[in-house]
Amino acid sequence: MKVYRIDNENEQRGIWRTFKGEWKPIFDELTDGKCRDLPMPHNDLYHEGGHWFAATTEPELLQHWMSKQDLIELQKLGFEICEYQVTSYRVLGQFECIFLRENILNKRICSINEIYH
Repeated sequence: MKVYRIDNENEQRGIWRTFKGEWKPIFDELTDGKCRDLPMPHNDLYHEGGHWFAATTEPELLQHWMSKQDLIELQKLGFEICEYQVTSYRVLGQFECIFLRENILNKRICSINEIYH
């Protein structure tokens, strides 16, 4: 199973939270910040049986969250578009699934052209 997520491994953070779950959104550092105003409240589901990470099931679904300009700027800030091969995940909605980092089998870095053809 593959999931897609934007991560900064060196800083141990995603676009909304650190890998430890601390609130640290990146959107104010981006020109577009497409999801800047999207509510991302604390949800106990993200801590049920471990620490779950938000992702998508198809690379193109990242277009819902990020503009092409956002992705270009995120890469300059050390973020990568990651394709993770995972043993399992949970679907939460049309654009979101969640997975546990310990379920990652493999990681591949994707290009912006895989998201925006």
